[in-house]
Amino acid sequence: MTVIATDLDRTLLPDGGEEYDGTLPVFKKIIKKQKWDLIYITGRTIKQIKKAIYKYNVPWPDYILTNVGSRVYGFDKKNKKFKLDKKWFKVIRKNSPEWNKKKIKKYLKGISGLWLQEKKRQDKFKISYYVDLSLEKNVLKKVNKNLKEFGGIKIIYSVDYPKPRGLLDIMTKKGTKKGALDYILKKNNKKIKEVLYCGDSGNDLSLLASKYDSVVVANAPENVKKQAKKQKPDKTRLYIAKKQKYLNGNYVSGIIQGLVYFKMIDKKTVSGLIKKYRKKENKFRE
Repeated sequence: MTVIATDLDRTLLPDGGEEYDGTLPVFKKIIKKQKWDLIYITGRTIKQIKKAIYKYNVPWPDYILTNVGSRVYGFDKKNKKFKLDKKWFKVIRKNSPEWNKKKIKKYLKGISGLWLQEKKRQDKFKISYYVDLSLEKNVLKKVNKNLKEFGGIKIIYSVDYPKPRGLLDIMTKKGTKKGALDYILKKNNKKIKEVLYCGDSGNDLSLLASKYDSVVVANAPENVKKQAKKQKPDKTRLYIAKKQKYLNGNYVSGIIQGLVYFKMIDKKTVSGLIKKYRKKENKFRE
């Protein structure tokens, strides 16, 4: 396995309300030593991603798939610059010639409990809404009904934390997190067995339940864990993180557990790195 692809918020980044065990530096050490390709797949924009990389001091990736997969960027590590892959737009358009943002918005207008997200969260091949959680069931039912006649679209729903709110993305079937990852891997001649995907929410399910080896971090909602289990064709290729002696399984800690489970790194090496880091951390505190 040579590719680590991961969601950012509440997966790699400890930005939720659950306990963080301080293992980001350990993950960073592992990535640096192993020299795996690293891909971030997120709903964030490039500007937000840059802020997060500096704030949490996470490794710079080889690729970033932003706006839930509707945009693909390569990364020049030497100059620390992102380059938009415009060919991805052509691939999406070719596979979804019927995509019509104006018409889709018209069909969803007036649904109580559904409203458009900020302009900066919209994109060429993505329409994003907020959902009132108290009206969630009714909203989703109406959205599916109103968009029934549209071919080539994907409706992705998830709940954002730590302040719970519904997030609804209307996308092309190709221009999703999974579609974008498939595109990058094909472009780089990578095979399915070379990839590990890590996530925590509803918009990760297409990848968590795919043929890729995948990890659901411990802090993921229970319904996401259940859906991933239910939808995964080969259950041995899915790992759901949990509390362990040295790793509590939340956020990046769950990713590290997954690396051990899929034999990308041995348990002894990981426990050694953790002990070394915590000894150093305790010495610093003293």
